[in-house]
Amino acid sequence: MMNLAGLLLGVLVLYAAYSSGRFLLSRAGFDSSDPDLAVLAPAAGLGCLSMAVLALGLAGLLKPGFLWLLLLPGLLIFRDPRGDWNLLRRAGSEFGVKFSGSRLALAAAGAVAVAVAAGLLAPETANDSLCYHVHLPKLFLKAGRIFFIPHEFNSLFPFFMEMLYTFGLGTQGMALAKFFHFAAGLLAAGGVWITARRLKAGRAASVAALIFFTTPGFINQLGTTYVEGGQAAFTVLSLYALLRWSEAKEGKWLVLAGIFSGWLLGIKYLGLIPILGYLLFLAWECRAGRGRDSFPARMLLFLSCAAAVSAYWYLRSWVQLGNPVYPYFYSVFGAGDPTIHYDDIGVPKTIASFLAVPWTMTMHPEKFEGFGVQLGPAYLALLPAAYAMGGKKMPRLAFLTLFSLLYLVCWFFLGQSLRFLMPLLPVLAVILAGGMTRLEEEGLGRPLQMVLAVIFAVHAGLAFYHYRGDFRVALGLETRDRYLEKRERTYPAAQFVKTLEPNAKILAADEAHLFYFERDIVRERVYAMRSRYADGADSVEEVLSRLKKAGFTHLLFVDSPQSLDVSGLETFSVPRLAREREKELASFLEPLYTKQVKDLEGRPFVYRLYRIQIPTP
Repeated sequence: MMNLAGLLLGVLVLYAAYSSGRFLLSRAGFDSSDPDLAVLAPAAGLGCLSMAVLALGLAGLLKPGFLWLLLLPGLLIFRDPRGDWNLLRRAGSEFGVKFSGSRLALAAAGAVAVAVAAGLLAPETANDSLCYHVHLPKLFLKAGRIFFIPHEFNSLFPFFMEMLYTFGLGTQGMALAKFFHFAAGLLAAGGVWITARRLKAGRAASVAALIFFTTPGFINQLGTTYVEGGQAAFTVLSLYALLRWSEAKEGKWLVLAGIFSGWLLGIKYLGLIPILGYLLFLAWECRAGRGRDSFPARMLLFLSCAAAVSAYWYLRSWVQLGNPVYPYFYSVFGAGDPTIHYDDIGVPKTIASFLAVPWTMTMHPEKFEGFGVQLGPAYLALLPAAYAMGGKKMPRLAFLTLFSLLYLVCWFFLGQSLRFLMPLLPVLAVILAGGMTRLEEEGLGRPLQMVLAVIFAVHAGLAFYHYRGDFRVALGLETRDRYLEKRERTYPAAQFVKTLEPNAKILAADEAHLFYFERDIVRERVYAMRSRYADGADSVEEVLSRLKKAGFTHLLFVDSPQSLDVSGLETFSVPRLAREREKELASFLEPLYTKQVKDLEGRPFVYRLYRIQIPTP
């Protein structure tokens, strides 16, 4: 019931964001009756909520009571419920424009939403979420403030979405935190709709939005506390605001585009790629400008607005470690992780591989870490037709194509993970809308409907398959503990750790899933890189003495398929010392817990917990 309450609270928070965002945008000179504000307003409201959580965290006021107070402005602004409702009703009526496959698309989207709801009601088990997306917000809430955590690589990442997750965890719990990502996905689909309509692809805009929304890889992320939904939303909404600016050259739209782009930068470093595309668009639009319409002036306004809402995330890592995009680009800044690379993901970086990449990523997503991030058949099946039928009839098609190629090239050479491609999909969906509209105009609506039937059937089937294991716990047929015991490898060990003394401090070797541990726990690999605690040590006893002096009371060793090619206690980060003095190492550690578990793929993991027995010097 608590999880269901979290979703209901999420709807209330989203409405408060919509109402307050509409109020702010109307005060900034935007038309409060424009149906596109049904998408823009909640995006603006959620952005302000994220920044408010950051302000609380920096002030050391990150407590549930203060977090609840952040909803007060939205409730106080709740002055025009009839206007809010009328705007939503108008937007809803325009979304339902009749088009080939519209009813099928809505039915498929509804089915997919049901599957995602099961994921929202289930406990979090996503890899990066347990590593940092919700693990670090948990630490922030425990400390009551936002701070640099020296032994967490990810603690200097941009945390726009994590601020929303902090609000969710601090007020209701995991269901509300997950709901924020789902809401961001809805806004991304809404962004496809309003952008396609703006580019005169209105008849197919709603279907294109639902194609994007039900994309298997995208929908699989929306049941987690990942960030791809937010990236996709602010990528397409920034683009929309720029298109509105290009029509009337009204500065308010350029300011809004800058703010949305800043929030995009605040989500993930990959936001820098769309910014390059936006600057190219500005340069083209201002190519003959003089004075206030010149490119330098408009670029300065755009970048100033973006920097105003995102600079903190980059400045803090610059100040702390001299690298604004820590831990990446170690060779450039001299700080970070020199071992990070994505060369083992994807296909060779050749021209032939690049030209074939649309086929490869669709038919062989496993090459791009795409086990749960498939693109599905829609883009490969419809994009060629979209270009063939759309041609010059679709406004801004040349720019959308250039933007897509720029993003794809950067993705291809930087990191070929399909998750990193999610922000591009809304732009591709806008192109699809133009092509599908032309197909129907040419009398090909019936064949198109048949293709859409296959696409949406595949999307819905893959969504239910992905979330199939979440329905039992979502419906109350399986307990949370039982669900986590089957699906999260660390959960049994984390339950045992709860029996340790409250001041226990654990050094965990070869394990990054730390969210469910209720004691202080540190990733050994990061700690070793930062502290160099084993440098110059002549014995295992000396290494353990240093750890004990640093406050560590326990060691957690994990044997897994990803561990070093050793056994037992030799998973320790100083394998040479451990191999040479295995008996000596064992004599200084008291075994407390040993258990072998398997993950969902059947891979074995052995967890061993020890108490350090060396007296503190």
